[in-house]
Amino acid sequence: MNIKEVKILKSHLIEYKDATLDLIKALEEDNIDKLDPLLEKRQDLINHIESQEYDNEIFKDLCTNLNIIPLQSKLSTMLNEKKSEVKEEIDKLVELKSASKSYNKRFSVDSIYFNKKI
Repeated sequence: MNIKEVKILKSHLIEYKDATLDLIKALEEDNIDKLDPLLEKRQDLINHIESQEYDNEIFKDLCTNLNIIPLQSKLSTMLNEKKSEVKEEIDKLVELKSASKSYNKRFSVDSIYFNKKI
């Protein structure tokens, strides 16, 4: 791998790091609308990096020097926490909906009445 290829790989890894930082910032600010485009951008960078041929040791060294691994770990943790929060909110809404339905059923009146003369 020549120096030019290493520089190109490094520039892509810097873009990847920036995209990861943007995702972390969006999660911290609860800006959910920004997550989709940022995740797509980041995935495009991953696909581009994977399509290149490079030495694994150089890749690991660059990732270590750019502190990408701790950022990735932080992002994963934040995404899992956000996922758990959203799941809890959905569960609460489902529970409220179920409670509301059962409450309304008790007091509903059947629309069909039978009149019978004896």
